[in-house]
Amino acid sequence: MCLLVSCQVPEIPEEYLPVIEGPVGEPAAPVYHPISRQEVIQTARRYASHRWTPTEANVWHRLDDEGIRVDTPDISFIEPGIRRGWWQSDVPNQGVPYQWGGFSTIEEFDQGIAQGLAAGDTLTPTKRMMLHQGMPTVSRSAVGIGASGFVSRCLGLSRDHSTRELAELCEPLDSYEELRPGDLLNLRAVHVILFEQFADDGHKALLGYEAGAPPSWKVLYDHLPVSHLKRLGYKPLRYRQIQGAPDDAAVLGLRQSEVSMPAIDDGDPNTSFD
Repeated sequence: MCLLVSCQVPEIPEEYLPVIEGPVGEPAAPVYHPISRQEVIQTARRYASHRWTPTEANVWHRLDDEGIRVDTPDISFIEPGIRRGWWQSDVPNQGVPYQWGGFSTIEEFDQGIAQGLAAGDTLTPTKRMMLHQGMPTVSRSAVGIGASGFVSRCLGLSRDHSTRELAELCEPLDSYEELRPGDLLNLRAVHVILFEQFADDGHKALLGYEAGAPPSWKVLYDHLPVSHLKRLGYKPLRYRQIQGAPDDAAVLGLRQSEVSMPAIDDGDPNTSFD
């Protein structure tokens, strides 16, 4: 049974969108700045609602110059046991595509698309094997965003923090009932979800943002059953640097949320998208 529903991303005026800037060079150490809940949610919405049009040059199913296999999640990507790709060449698409290990800003993503880089990179059995063997797996010929990279960008972090590291930057919450906009649901070494709000008065489901999870290889605004997340072991966390009123629905625009379309069953809830 499919347990996830993709939702319509709430719209916000362009002037309220935060500027997402990449670091200049490699910082000597990670930088942790205070960030408001509004900024976190707005950045998530920007990734989920971003529109872009690729060309055939952005379709990659080959080795890059460093010998790393790249498989973009375009509509031609079909591999047994893995959900198929979704984006199409010369057609406007919505949502920044998933890239294994990706940490692109939206501006970097658009620049990479214009330069003919790969639009995303799926996590295939070949890449898993390379990962377990300690081989390089993150292609510099691709642009996009990974699960932890997406949440790291939303939190304003200067580099991609894995789900192991994100847990160390957060305080654990006693229960899901304490979740507020911009908090996290973290499954260590597997996946992370950015919480926006509960989807019903009984708190049986929630709305959140994630990259690389079903029903597609991209940043999504999703409807998720709480019981399913608890059963898988997702832990509620709060980033120590997050600030602002936790329930300012008027500012965050949370009342615009709307469930819109059914999802495709992923089949394997333990797939790692860290």
